[in-house]
Amino acid sequence: MIPPADGKGDYENHLCRGHSPACRRPLIELFDGSYDDCVLVVQTDTGLTGIGETESMAPAIQAIVRGPSAHNHARALANVLIGEDPSDPVALWHKMFEATDYLGRRGLTMHAIGGLDLALWDLHGKSKASLSTR
Repeated sequence: MIPPADGKGDYENHLCRGHSPACRRPLIELFDGSYDDCVLVVQTDTGLTGIGETESMAPAIQAIVRGPSAHNHARALANVLIGEDPSDPVALWHKMFEATDYLGRRGLTMHAIGGLDLALWDLHGKSKASLSTR
């Protein structure tokens, strides 16, 4: 198990924080899925940033990502990811999926996992590009 990145120790490229600024447009009468968008940002302790997004109810996505964890099967996704090595997005997807089974396997939970998955893959690609330029 990788300890959380708290600025102490000699950790390289571990997830240290995530946030999800919401973008919400004014009320739109026509439902076309474009009125709610949630941008999810993950950052490593070395400063690399990955960006993902999901079209969903942004305040609810924020609660799933940053809210308090209840128990091992209802964990906030930020708590699942912080301190983890982001080099294997597939393994992190499985960790998020397993940590949220009490929340459900559809809808908002999967939207949150999907948005973070995009951010992790973006981070993975940037990490590989960073390594190839050294």
